[in-house]
Amino acid sequence: MAVVSLQPNWSLIFSGETVTVTCLIYGGGNTEWEYEWSKPNSNTVPMHNEYIISASVSNSGNYRCRGKDKLDVYSSTEWSDILTLTVSERPNANLSADQRAFPAGGSVPLACSVNPSSSDWSYYWYRAKKSSEPQMRQDAVFYSSGQAVSVSQEGLYICRGGRGDPVYYTEYSHSVNIHKIADDSYSYELLPGSSSGTEQDYYIVHGQTHTAGYVCRAGRGDPVFYTDNSEPKFVWSGGEFVFLCSLKKQMFCHEN
Repeated sequence: MAVVSLQPNWSLIFSGETVTVTCLIYGGGNTEWEYEWSKPNSNTVPMHNEYIISASVSNSGNYRCRGKDKLDVYSSTEWSDILTLTVSERPNANLSADQRAFPAGGSVPLACSVNPSSSDWSYYWYRAKKSSEPQMRQDAVFYSSGQAVSVSQEGLYICRGGRGDPVYYTEYSHSVNIHKIADDSYSYELLPGSSSGTEQDYYIVHGQTHTAGYVCRAGRGDPVFYTDNSEPKFVWSGGEFVFLCSLKKQMFCHEN
């Protein structure tokens, strides 16, 4: 009996990846086999049991094999079941950031994704120190097995996915510029209705029209004793959000 297998055994192969299609013969004792292949778009038929493919879209199709006894031209196995190989163009990586600025001591979460997604992907991250510098793509700044990381250094970030050994890489993502905001760059103004503090530990902001950072602090007593300001939370324009202060005392909200 002939069986066709694929290594690596991925459901979808991308252009440029190297895969091996193997024909295995079960049974037959000490028979010395040569191999016959049925495969798409090729006039060259390998006679050995391994068929190594540097994949392109034209390699997509159905593969099957059978064994033929070298000493008896009339003796052969049945054709194997069909193995369907699907090859797609090299995928793109996508880099996203919930926010693109962070205060001193803070960080920004970044997420890298590949479409179509797969648990086989690992992620490679690259950073240029300034947006005016060329992106150094020869060596990854760091690598992660998951899609999300947090960064605490400003710079221009890109990412890409990789899988296999040797590593096959996706295209690079677009770049995202992350910058740090100095403490002395903040200016504050009280939000409407909070000049005397609020009993609630939240504040609802409607219809924001520009990007802003929000902080809060709690106070009690007369004269009022204040906590330190919270770390800024940066929110982009549009929609509505609820700003939550973790201290359940009077709250003084500011926009910077």
